[in-house]
Amino acid sequence: MRTITHSDLRNGSAQILRDVEAGETMLITNRGKTVAAIGPPASISPDGLPVSRPATRRGFDPPPRALLPGEPSTQQVIDELRGGA
Repeated sequence: MRTITHSDLRNGSAQILRDVEAGETMLITNRGKTVAAIGPPASISPDGLPVSRPATRRGFDPPPRALLPGEPSTQQVIDELRGGA
């Protein structure tokens, strides 16, 4: 496995990506410390995806719900709960 610096990756990204496409895996260093690995998807994880957990502890947050006509806004509900409506 080849080791390259982050500046090598930045300056030679086209060739590095060709090498990765050909099956090579590389370690990337920053100031002498290994910080990442780049390689074909199958060499990084069994399913090809490096994601190990969802974005939040509960999973992915649902999209915000749209207000129906005549429904109070969030600010109106907060004001009412505070007793200032």
